[in-house]
Amino acid sequence: MRARAPAAGVRPMTCPSLPAGFDFTDPDIYARRLPVDELAELRRVAPIWWNDQPIGKGGFNDGGFWVVTKHKDVKDISLRSDVFSTYVNTAIPRFPDDMKRENIDMQRSVLLNIDAPHHTRLRKIISRGFTPRAVGRLRSELDQRAHNIVKNAAAQGSGDFVEQVSCELPLQAIAGLLGWRKKIEPNCFAGPTK
Repeated sequence: MRARAPAAGVRPMTCPSLPAGFDFTDPDIYARRLPVDELAELRRVAPIWWNDQPIGKGGFNDGGFWVVTKHKDVKDISLRSDVFSTYVNTAIPRFPDDMKRENIDMQRSVLLNIDAPHHTRLRKIISRGFTPRAVGRLRSELDQRAHNIVKNAAAQGSGDFVEQVSCELPLQAIAGLLGWRKKIEPNCFAGPTK
């Protein structure tokens, strides 16, 4: 969560096993593994922890962000958009270092980055299309689409599983919920995973 850094003279909680400079947004960590052990330790000894970053790292000029590791705290924060905002710096923890501020600001139109009460109104509208009944009406169509996706991927023999299989069904499901026709789907699906 991006928010104000600790006040001058205030020392944030430390985590004994994290090496100096450890950054939860470092993509090299995720290329090797998930930081499960580090997050577990934070939950035990520093459930709200300041992740220090050099100014400009990740496209932000705020010196870092707060890592919130306990469910109760995350829930409390998510209900207090009067105090905590994803609109200001978005919910994306790291952009390219040279990302321009206006490009970060463009992310504000994504539902995840909209604060209440506007977020609440939009979510109510959107969630109607994702009720069990609404999704249930698409079941046979989605079953057929899933079968075709797997059949097509198998026929190719090899390829990128994420691109050919795991991304394809959710994209097609959303297209179905939006009422998009099959003939325009390839144009729609050409770029989202790139």
